[in-house]
Amino acid sequence: MKTCLDELCLQAESAVQENRNILILSDCGTSAERVPIPMLLAIGTIHHHLNRIRKRLCASLVIESGETRDVHQIAYCFGFGATAICPYLGYATVRQLVADESLIRHKAAFETVVPNGKTLNLGDPGYNRYNRYNRYNRYNRYNRYRKAGERHVYTTEVIKNFHTYVKSGKPEDYDEYVCFALETNPVAIKDLIEFVPSSTGPIPLEEVEPMESIRRRFTTAAMSLGTLSPEAHETLAIAMNRIGGKSDSGEGGEDPVRHKPYPNGDFARSYIKQVASGRFGVSAYYLVNAGELEIKMAQGAKPGEGGQLPGHKVNALIARLRNTQPGVQLISPPPHHDIYSIEDLAQLIHDLKEVNPRG
Repeated sequence: MKTCLDELCLQAESAVQENRNILILSDCGTSAERVPIPMLLAIGTIHHHLNRIRKRLCASLVIESGETRDVHQIAYCFGFGATAICPYLGYATVRQLVADESLIRHKAAFETVVPNGKTLNLGDPGYNRYNRYNRYNRYNRYNRYRKAGERHVYTTEVIKNFHTYVKSGKPEDYDEYVCFALETNPVAIKDLIEFVPSSTGPIPLEEVEPMESIRRRFTTAAMSLGTLSPEAHETLAIAMNRIGGKSDSGEGGEDPVRHKPYPNGDFARSYIKQVASGRFGVSAYYLVNAGELEIKMAQGAKPGEGGQLPGHKVNALIARLRNTQPGVQLISPPPHHDIYSIEDLAQLIHDLKEVNPRG
């Protein structure tokens, strides 16, 4: 495979030198005798090779692939350097499903070949540093709900009955929810384990940790204002403050009016303030109004250019909190552009502690 990748790079370099400004990578020639190079590996290898010879901006990489079948896979291709994509197998599948409706219920699992780490490093030079193999180069098997497919923990019946119970609060609706939830067992190892009553009887109540102590360990996930509506973001903070837990602001900043208690006694300030790569909304006032500071080291869960907030979601409020203009798309880079060593990270921690020694 290494030999084939080297040949691909030479072909791409030669084409660019001949003023070809559109390079098409295709796996249409796949057959029983011809195994294709994984498309992500091919894209990344050529992309970085052209970067190294300073020719990347001279040509666009167009992908014609049967590997890309859903939005997630297409996003990764763009993240690895593709300019445009023709997912021919996806198109063919849609045409076949339309022609034969009975195939819509068919369940298929797709897998891709995973090369060794040394070869993988050609397509992603950051592989060894960030161990990205475990993140996006495992075999790609996607489990989606199918009426006649395997059982999962959260089925449509479980979710439907859960919502019914939450809205009504009736004991019989709760029993119905539990009935459907138990039908999914066994799914995990814990489903095969039962509670064994203590031989000494119930635990004395005075030995049980108080509810208030347990709730202090409750936290919300870091979800930025922008990803969540202002109302939802604020409600999470109020709820955590009421029970003594901790909400996380995420990376989108926080309205300063929330840093003081409301007239009704509610406190909408997020206890945990996040400092991410885009530093959106980070100011001295933002930092001092935190009980805990969290540094998000990377935008690992998002392909390509890190976290993205589309321009149409950047309204006047979000623009004010993030120190930008309404309608402007906001991108948080995958890494922090001022952290390239342990010493750089130590410097950021030092600076944050200088602003907020309690954080």
